[in-house]
Amino acid sequence: LWERAIAEAGQRFGRRPDLARLSSATVDKYREGYGRFLGFLVWNDRLDPDTPPRERVDPDTLDDYFAELIELDNADHTVLGRFAELEGALRILDPNGPPRLRGPSGQPVSAWLAMTSREIAVHH
Repeated sequence: LWERAIAEAGQRFGRRPDLARLSSATVDKYREGYGRFLGFLVWNDRLDPDTPPRERVDPDTLDDYFAELIELDNADHTVLGRFAELEGALRILDPNGPPRLRGPSGQPVSAWLAMTSREIAVHH
């Protein structure tokens, strides 16, 4: 599905003109983010290769993915980024897929995070 969607993006008059506007770096970021999600599914013995991408993101799976990202001490902005990558990948894989992944009660993922920045040393 991924390779077919990317190939269609290169067609000027194809079905996916929205993909033609994405930079190759963005496509790579979405691909890597989806790979992380697939890795989560494999690690937890939840990947069914016959399940379409859209059906892999049910609420229980998303909740468990969120919890694992937190448990692995990902920063809030990283967790938000992982969900943005997953959303982007789903739009590539299935243009009819969910445009935005939402948390319980339809709230955005950021509503479930403090969104505080970590202190980092910046060297010059």
